[in-house]
Amino acid sequence: MTVSTPRTITFIGTAPTTDDSIVVGCTTKAEFAMLDSHQLLLGTSANASIRAWVPDTVYLSGEIINYAGKLYEATTGFTSGAAFAFTNLLPTEKALLLSTDSIVKVISYANHDSVNMKTSVYVGSTSIAVPYTPGYDDVTYDAIQLDGQTVNIIHKPLYTLHDNHLNIDYVQVYKNGIFQLPMQDYELASPNTILYKRQFLETDELIITEFTENSQRGMMSYRMFKNLLDQTNFYRISLQESTELSTDLGIFDTVINVKDASRCSVPDIAGNRPGVVFIRGEKITYWERDIARNRLSRINRSTGGTGAPIIHLIGSSVVSAGGYEEIPTQYDSTSVLKWQPSTAFNDTGAYFLYGGKIYQILLGFTSSTTWAATETANSSSLSGVAISGTAGQFTCSSTTLAVGNAVKITGILGGTGTITGYTTGKVYTISATNGTTSFTLTDAGGAIVTTTGTPTGLTYTLHKYFVERSQFRDKLWYDKVNTPANSLFDTNSVQSRYLRQKQGFVPT
Repeated sequence: MTVSTPRTITFIGTAPTTDDSIVVGCTTKAEFAMLDSHQLLLGTSANASIRAWVPDTVYLSGEIINYAGKLYEATTGFTSGAAFAFTNLLPTEKALLLSTDSIVKVISYANHDSVNMKTSVYVGSTSIAVPYTPGYDDVTYDAIQLDGQTVNIIHKPLYTLHDNHLNIDYVQVYKNGIFQLPMQDYELASPNTILYKRQFLETDELIITEFTENSQRGMMSYRMFKNLLDQTNFYRISLQESTELSTDLGIFDTVINVKDASRCSVPDIAGNRPGVVFIRGEKITYWERDIARNRLSRINRSTGGTGAPIIHLIGSSVVSAGGYEEIPTQYDSTSVLKWQPSTAFNDTGAYFLYGGKIYQILLGFTSSTTWAATETANSSSLSGVAISGTAGQFTCSSTTLAVGNAVKITGILGGTGTITGYTTGKVYTISATNGTTSFTLTDAGGAIVTTTGTPTGLTYTLHKYFVERSQFRDKLWYDKVNTPANSLFDTNSVQSRYLRQKQGFVPT
């Protein structure tokens, strides 16, 4: 927590009168005011309603009275006598007197709660009582079905959270000071409820800490560069690996003068790999880096098919794109097809492009004459869905199903039946079907664990032919369908982890 320099107000000369007041500019809970080493309460003012003690004077209940430099509160209305007496008076700190040379300090704290942390402590169980009636029968084969019943109370340790959460990673639980493992020891029963899954005694202490899932995160930036050889590379744009021109760079200059050459990569002469920088879209390579004089030399301009302007102005961003800034994995342009009307797309798993969006083929199909017709046939909702087995088997109302179709499930799982590992927006693949009313789902090719029943609160969308994907290399950077937040921030791919390592920015 960072404390700012206190703002200080000093009163010089005669002391303020009883009618004077001072307004302290505390506007948030991150500030407080001090008067002569005593803390002032927000919402109060010094000298407010303070009266001097005077003999034979009427005082009302609650008034603050100053006598001999000390403050007293009138507990009931009274009339003072000829001499000061403590009758009906109590010492108080509700207000503080301003005197000659009094010093008021206002101290501000920086925002220390950017992740909006909330912690709750529970001792014992906040259980839900569930009546269970097994019954018993004393006389067999009589007309009375049950002679009596017993009731047991089943405790389910459910704890209500302050906020709604879709990701359990933003909730931490400690039991008696020992960190608990998510999914193994506890899980989200609903977006705002934790279910503790282990034995829990009434004397056990559970500490639950939540973090916001909407905190502001640093920028992630990258550059997609395609050269004259039709090769595509991706480079991270990192604030840490960037600097600025310290002088103008003309078209005939042979060195690049920068503010901090240490932020540019070291050329690998033995490996025949020069240093690389981008300046306003021009790709420049260099073979020498001089940190002492902050300059790059033995340069090659306009590489990779880029152009060079007459001048790059002082202050322009110099963004390193050396080997350490190239994002891992290889780009595969051969798997991208262009959507064409009345065309057969039979290469399952391949990608095609339409309207600036990328789609992956799930099942071979022939496109219609217009995109709209194909898109309409692409997806539909499944109805009457129930879980019929323990290995991902489902039933539904009659429709047309095929192996390779994708099923996207959204919503909060309720009712009966379970799907282990389910999160809203997850996409599964049909691995077996009778073609109309039954199907088996897998998760990324692996079997899923289910329990029979009829879930509620879920929507099932059948993707028959293709599904929208997002930016990809030979593997997806992130999957728009499987990632509810649709962001590189919310996935754990190699590319997203690489980008998150350093702060990005927009070059100028």
